[in-house]
Amino acid sequence: MRAVIICGGYVGEYIKDYIRTDDFIICADSGYDRAAKYDIEPDIIIGDMDSVNIDTSDKNRIVYPTHKDCTDGELTVIYALEHGFSEVILFGMIGSRMDHTLANISLLKQLKNIDAVIIDDHNEIRFTDGKITLSGNVGDTVSFIPFIGDCEGVTTEGLEYELLNDTVKSGTSLGVSNVMTEKQCSFFIKKGEAFIIRSKD
Repeated sequence: MRAVIICGGYVGEYIKDYIRTDDFIICADSGYDRAAKYDIEPDIIIGDMDSVNIDTSDKNRIVYPTHKDCTDGELTVIYALEHGFSEVILFGMIGSRMDHTLANISLLKQLKNIDAVIIDDHNEIRFTDGKITLSGNVGDTVSFIPFIGDCEGVTTEGLEYELLNDTVKSGTSLGVSNVMTEKQCSFFIKKGEAFIIRSKD
C-alpha cells in the first residue's frame, strides 16, 4: 500500500497528477492547508497543530506537544514506517526554511528500505546506500550527491557520464548534472550513501 505524506512546504497543482484513489494520505500539521487547497482529504493529520490554519478537530489526527524531539514531518515518516507502507511519496518537504528542507531531505534515509521519493515541481529526490534504478526520459538531468562521507565503488549505467567502480567524494560536485541516455538509469554503490536527484529547470 502507498502512503502520501504532505508537509508544510511548497505544494503546487502538480500534486494532483500523483494522487491515486487508493493512497493513504498523511498530513503533517500545516500540510493539511496544502492538501485542502487541492481538495485532497487526509486519512490522518499528525503534529502539534501549531501552524495549520484550518480547524482539524473533526479529523482523524494524532496531536503531539509543541515541545518534542521530532519535527512534524519526521513524525509522519515514523507513522508510515510503523504501519508498513511499501511505498511513500512526500510533498511539501522543500520550502523557504533551509533547516527544515535539509532535515526533511535527510528523512529519506529512514525510508531507505522502501520505495520513497520527495517530489516538488522541479525535483524527484531519492536516497540509496546500494543500488537504485530510475525511470525517466532520454535527456533528463540526474545528479548523484554523496551523503555523510565519500561513496566508493560507484558504477552507473544509462548516463552520458558513466562511472565504473569510482569514488565520488563528499563535498565535491562530480555527480551533478548527468544526463540520461536511456529511459532507465542505474546507480550502484559498494560503500556509502547518496541522494539521487532527477530534476528539471
